[in-house]
This record gives sequence, C-alpha cells and structure tokens, in this order.
Amino acid sequence: MSVHRGGGELIPGSPMGVLLDRIPQLERAKDIVDALRAYRPGSGHAAAEAAFAPPGDAVDRLRTEVYALLGLAPPTHDFAPRLLPSPAPATRVPAAFDGHVETTAAGVLITRHPAGTGLPGHHLAVEHGAAGEQLTRSAGLLYRRPLPASAAPVDLAWTADGWTRHALSAYPSCRSAAALLPSGGCLLRVRGHEQTYAVQVEPRSEGGRMIRIDPAVALSAVHARWSPPSLPWTAAPC
Repeated sequence: MSVHRGGGELIPGSPMGVLLDRIPQLERAKDIVDALRAYRPGSGHAAAEAAFAPPGDAVDRLRTEVYALLGLAPPTHDFAPRLLPSPAPATRVPAAFDGHVETTAAGVLITRHPAGTGLPGHHLAVEHGAAGEQLTRSAGLLYRRPLPASAAPVDLAWTADGWTRHALSAYPSCRSAAALLPSGGCLLRVRGHEQTYAVQVEPRSEGGRMIRIDPAVALSAVHARWSPPSLPWTAAPC
C-alpha cells in the first residue's frame, strides 16, 4: 500500500510515518540538485531501515495479522504463495476490427480497434477462420491468411481467386473478400467488380529499422476506396 504525508491511510507513529517525517521533502523537481548537496546522513537512514524491515517475510506477517483479525488459528503446514504470471504481449492480432477511415492530403488514414471495444467504424474487417461466425457474417471486409502446408496425401485447397468468389457468394453482407498470399501480396475482390485487385505492402525504413505493417490494414484502405460505409453491425444468432 502506498502512503503519503497527510494521507488517511498513514498511521501516525508507524515506521512509515516516522520515515516520512524525517526525510527531506522535494517541492520542485528543479530543486533536486540543491537538495542532494544539502543532504547529510542522519536519522532518516535508521527510519528507512525500520520502515522496510524485516525484508522478505511480508506475506507471513500479513497472514498472521489476517488470521488474528478473523479469530482463526493459522494453518501449521507450510505453503508456497502462488504469484500471477507476468503479463505477456498477445501472440497474435485480434481477428476482427472496426476500421475507421479518414481521408487526408497524403492519402487514406486507417485506424483499427478490436471489434466491439468502441464505436462502429466505416467497416468491420474480419479474418475468416479465426473469428466467430456471428462476426464473420457481419463483415464488410472478409480476409483469409495463408494456411500452412498440409501433410495429407490429398490436399484440397482454394485458389485465391476461387476463395474470394466463394466468400462473396457465401456471405451476402460481405462487400470485399481478400486472400493474403504467402508471398506477402494480397488478392482482393469487390462485390460488383469483375476484375480483382492486387494489393502489395512494402516494408519501409524508419530509424534504422525495417517496419512491416499487417497487410490487413492495406486491405481496409483499398476496401474503403471502393465501398461506402457499412451499416453499424450487430451480432445476430446463427
């Protein structure tokens, strides 16, 4: 628990209270140099040792106090506290996005938010096979990432052109369907257009590093070029 001078959680006369009374208080950040020069070791060091001692047994001490407050006897057997794992970044991007589109002098600006976390955007972009069927049927832009090679004796796989045709036929609400290719390019088909469009995303250099964006972002930009805003989507029972 964090405490501060004047805070209601600070117990007067406690080790932390004594420590805060004895250490110098910095009013302004620019005064730190003068404060360090004026500092002299004194009673603050002993107060700090008292406030943070004994180290390493906070769990045991807290458990004893809690059991005493509950009027129960603590267990006699030893136990190992289980700590939550450290948070880790997501292993993959979300499978459905609300795509917000803004036209600027430099081109089209795409801002994406995971579906359902904010206001509906220009369109709902959904990864086929990764998102639920309710989101898939509501997608304005439906795309499919490359599938890993199969070890089966017979491997029946869609061509990019065949799958985009199938997606527009199977999902009437879908206005654009795209297949991401292993080469890094994409093939996109827009409802009502006879021809298909090749979309290629090139990496760019920035600060000595190569930056690659998710090709699905570029697909949203092309989709926005050819499609009017989608109606706000709602998940319907399948």
